[in-house]
Amino acid sequence: MVRGHDNLTLIRSGQDWVEAGEEERALYFNEMLPPLQDGMDFLRDEGQALGCYSNRFVRNIDLDGNLLDIAYDIGHWRSLDKLERWAESHPTHLRIFTTFFRVIGGLSKLRLYHEVSVSDGSQQLFEYLNCHPQTGMLRDAVP
Repeated sequence: MVRGHDNLTLIRSGQDWVEAGEEERALYFNEMLPPLQDGMDFLRDEGQALGCYSNRFVRNIDLDGNLLDIAYDIGHWRSLDKLERWAESHPTHLRIFTTFFRVIGGLSKLRLYHEVSVSDGSQQLFEYLNCHPQTGMLRDAVP
């Protein structure tokens, strides 16, 4: 068991192209998704140094395992400040940001969103089963 700490931040960033037409889907898959995937992979693989405990980019599926036209990223951060520093200055996020503003004129049905929660440490308890010691918050756990 690992106790959390004050200001632990959870972000969920979603993409929903259910109602998007072919041109808008092409913008998403060909223009927006590559830098987004690069940024999420960077956080997954190297985010620890920036304060990102874990990061997962996932695609929703139905009960039969078929891919849906909805995806999201979920990330756990040491603090909102650490998340904001990455968002405002790291090259991976700057590419996501500039790509969005370059293609925004062609978007009308693609839904993009962020949900951010900042938690009080007294309300957190994490359980890791059979995980290596560098998994998520285990890295910072105090014995």
